[in-house]
Amino acid sequence: MTKRHWLEITEYVFIAGSALGTVAAATTQQVVYAAAPLTITMGLNIANRQRLNQLSREQQIAEIAQVHRSIEPINQQIAQLDSQTKQQFEQLKESTQQQYEASIAQTHQLVEPLNEQFTQLDSRTQQQFEQLKESTQQQHEASIAQIHQLVEPLNEQFTQLDNRTQQQIGQLEESIQQQYKEAVAQAHQLIEPLNEQLTKLDSKTQKQLDELNKSNQQQHAAILVQAYQSIEPINQHLTQLEKQTQQVNQQRQQQLEQLKDAIVRLQNTISQIGDFKNSDRLAENPETPGNPSVSLDRLGQEIEEGVREIGENIREISGSLKDLFIELATPKVSPDSSLNLPSTNWQCLQTLRGHSGKVKSVAIAPNEQVLASGSDDQTVRLWHLETGEEIRILTKNSGWFNGIKALAFSPNGQILASGSDDYTIKLWQLETGKELYTLTGHMGPVQSIAFSSDGQFLVSGSDDRSVKLWQATTGKEIPLLMKHSDWFAGVKSVAIDPDGKIVASSSDDKTIKLWDLTTGRNLFTLTGHTASVKSLVISPDGQTLVSGSDDKTIRLWQLTTGKPIGIIKGDLGSVSTLAVSLDSKMLVSGSSDKTIQIWNLTTGQEIAILKGHTGAVHSVALSSDGYTVISSSSDKTIKVWRCG
Repeated sequence: MTKRHWLEITEYVFIAGSALGTVAAATTQQVVYAAAPLTITMGLNIANRQRLNQLSREQQIAEIAQVHRSIEPINQQIAQLDSQTKQQFEQLKESTQQQYEASIAQTHQLVEPLNEQFTQLDSRTQQQFEQLKESTQQQHEASIAQIHQLVEPLNEQFTQLDNRTQQQIGQLEESIQQQYKEAVAQAHQLIEPLNEQLTKLDSKTQKQLDELNKSNQQQHAAILVQAYQSIEPINQHLTQLEKQTQQVNQQRQQQLEQLKDAIVRLQNTISQIGDFKNSDRLAENPETPGNPSVSLDRLGQEIEEGVREIGENIREISGSLKDLFIELATPKVSPDSSLNLPSTNWQCLQTLRGHSGKVKSVAIAPNEQVLASGSDDQTVRLWHLETGEEIRILTKNSGWFNGIKALAFSPNGQILASGSDDYTIKLWQLETGKELYTLTGHMGPVQSIAFSSDGQFLVSGSDDRSVKLWQATTGKEIPLLMKHSDWFAGVKSVAIDPDGKIVASSSDDKTIKLWDLTTGRNLFTLTGHTASVKSLVISPDGQTLVSGSDDKTIRLWQLTTGKPIGIIKGDLGSVSTLAVSLDSKMLVSGSSDKTIQIWNLTTGQEIAILKGHTGAVHSVALSSDGYTVISSSSDKTIKVWRCG
């Protein structure tokens, strides 16, 4: 046993003695029995603490010495390892240096042929660039020659048109002068015999001759008035023709200036290509704000854009000439009172309020007792046409931005169809207000719908660029491929001819397409509008197609051939809606200028203009007698107009 153990045993013995002494002191009531062992125990304990501390220090020193003895071999091994590592590092360094020098030598051997190839390539590139420059110059000269060839016939046509116009004006003036001279000569021929007879009569009949002279003078004045009345329409037509010719000449001059500017820009682009002397500039100068890109791709794109712009200018000039010829060919018919069209005495009878959003569509039921309206507030409302009282809210779409864009009644008046922003068409039983079908298949808002005259089919046009045909009795789609251009060309309006054989559709692509309803084949594509075509209507006699556009014009087309008939250009805004009377003699249009205009469809003359809305007019509907017009607007109201 160690000294530490003996010290602990001694402490335990004296502690036990102290306990016995305490017991003896308590028994004998002698303090000395307890005090003596306790004093000895405490003294021994203090001495033992010092000895224990000393033993602990000696033990720690011994342990540290033992650790040092065990670490010493490890330090020796580390020193040997460090020496070996330094030797290996030096060897590796020498080996790496040798490999590096060998790699450099191999790289030089590989690079030298590449330098020679680059030199040869640079020479060939210079030759190719020179050839490209010569080819581009030749193409430029050929393009300029082609452009001159295209422009020269136009200039000749313009010169011929001016000459023909001047000749026609001269001929009309000569004809008017000739008619005037003939009328005066006839009057003189009538008056001269009377004057001779008056000189031969005696004084007894002088009074009667005076009265007769007065009568003859009145007849002479009447003949002159009739002559002037017959000449006045011709003068007005000449004045209008001169104005149109001046407008066309101004438009032609502007279009020619644009064409010249496009040619100059194309020449500048081609001349930039000739300024480059080597391919380094093309390859090394990146596009920066201070150093625009001069790559051949960029210049090629500019050339293509210039040629395309020149072609567009030429098409615009051709279109303006085409419009002029259409207007000149349109017969100028005097108003015919036998048409019995409504007069200019139109009044707003009622203003219907209830919608909280723009009212995009209105429709009159065939019985002309019910009016339907659809709004961006997602509701379809029914009204009494006579009293203006609201009957009911037929439907309310769910979700956001599901406004109603189009409405149409079936020919028997039992079904109402509604087209919406949620890509669907809903068919409603008008009497009960119950939903019959929901037609799905479009991938964009439905902008227009129309029933066939027999009520069997429904046609719809959507912002997804497609025209779809549906079976109205079952709600099933009839698969036909009817579609406009793939670029920003939503279908804005559709119409069906009375025979149910032709469907017309208009689009943002500025065109109108006529389709065979049974096969979906495109019959004609009508061009002439210069902006989105927002509205279409086919006259009830099936002869005329009328279109309204954002270009602020209304155009008339022959439905069976697609040929243009005439153009109506009034004080219009963007034309967004059209309606034709049942007798095909009256046209109603609504536009962005907040007005409704009524036209004589036969003559193209304006009959009346209705003002009262405070927002753009989106939809119009016309009663069968042509004396009631319904209009809806972005001012959230519906107005009822009546003539007489």
